[in-house]
Amino acid sequence: MSTLLDHLSTAVVALDGELRFTRLNAAAEELFSVSGRQLEGKALTDYLVADQPFVNNLRRLLETQRSYVSYGADLLLTYGRTMIVDYR
Repeated sequence: MSTLLDHLSTAVVALDGELRFTRLNAAAEELFSVSGRQLEGKALTDYLVADQPFVNNLRRLLETQRSYVSYGADLLLTYGRTMIVDYR
């Protein structure tokens, strides 16, 4: 399965219940400009601004165990870069 994920052009990021990185594919590594091994175990909020709708929605999803889809969402990285992403 890891090989399949690495060949996708779409960035795939897996997080644990504490919003720490557990797995990134090659496209996600390119998106964050860092290797997945460097991110594994690190908090998502080390790389994304913590108080933004994307992160708040992830926290809410963990609490409610519900799914959520957003298209064209702004994602603000800690170093000032903003991206528009789709997530579910």
